[in-house]
Amino acid sequence: MRMLILPLIVNAALADFVFRYKGAQGMLKPPWISISIGNNPEKFNVALDLNRPYSFAFDPVCQEKYKCDNRNHLYAYDPKKTGGKPTGRRLDDFKFAYPNYTGKFYQDVLNIGHVKLPAEVGDVTDGLYVATFNWDGVLGLGFDESNSSIVVPLLNALSVKQVVIQEGVNILSRHNRPFPLNSNGTFTFGKYTEDWCGQFSFYDTWNNKHWELRADVKVGNETLKNQRIAFVPGYLTLIPSTIIQKYFSKDKYDSDKDFPDISFSLKGKEYKITREDYSYSSSDNKYRVLLSSWPFGNVYDFAFGSEFLQHYCVALRADDSFGRLQIGLADNKAFY
Repeated sequence: MRMLILPLIVNAALADFVFRYKGAQGMLKPPWISISIGNNPEKFNVALDLNRPYSFAFDPVCQEKYKCDNRNHLYAYDPKKTGGKPTGRRLDDFKFAYPNYTGKFYQDVLNIGHVKLPAEVGDVTDGLYVATFNWDGVLGLGFDESNSSIVVPLLNALSVKQVVIQEGVNILSRHNRPFPLNSNGTFTFGKYTEDWCGQFSFYDTWNNKHWELRADVKVGNETLKNQRIAFVPGYLTLIPSTIIQKYFSKDKYDSDKDFPDISFSLKGKEYKITREDYSYSSSDNKYRVLLSSWPFGNVYDFAFGSEFLQHYCVALRADDSFGRLQIGLADNKAFY
């Protein structure tokens, strides 16, 4: 995997930067960014998570496949190398991910682009061995009052309090159309100067405490009112289990003609994914769906992932006081 970190030309006191990933392959190798922790210069690939108010890496006990999930993890968090100090606080990740990770927090420093952020960092020591997690950690941009939430100091370090997510294509195999070999995208921290996103339309978040919107969501001809909508870069789209049971209860189908569009509208503008985005066919000419319904409950109702983000760029924006959080959506030119 290759990763480029390119600084933008800004005031020297500020630290805008762009991550460019190259060679992602959908769910097999989802988009990532590279960071390091503390005094250990070793970089490792993590998911950019807009909902978790903490970041984590895996303990050496989790490196081997089937110890904490069903992946080998190349990077191991070692507080002796990073300079981390135990805080006594427990990590419990069950609300956000099926692996149900648990562990402990260390006071350490997250090195992200040109920014160094003191924070409590999670060290995962246990999880479900059958679950899939395709990164070596998480960089969380969620909000809370703990010392693990980095989003406020991170945005304060930038010339513009903004993060722009532009994923590459996530085309699925259909009718002998192969998976793409490569998918390239960018994560921009600060002023956006790239050409991959169209003009953004910005919308207020529903409570100015989470990177979430509220809107009615249409699934086919059915409308679910006032849903909490989040975005999950690199993940599959998450929908309510009732919708899975109603429309996608089988493992495979002879046809995809009855698979519904899933959409929401804001200020008269529609954003959607279709069966071409979330279903695939293979050598048996049967159709299968990659949508998921976990995690769920108190976090959000719908979480739109790479199927959606290949079509739309997402911008996170805050005012100077962080009293107003907005999410911007724009056409993603990488798909077209």
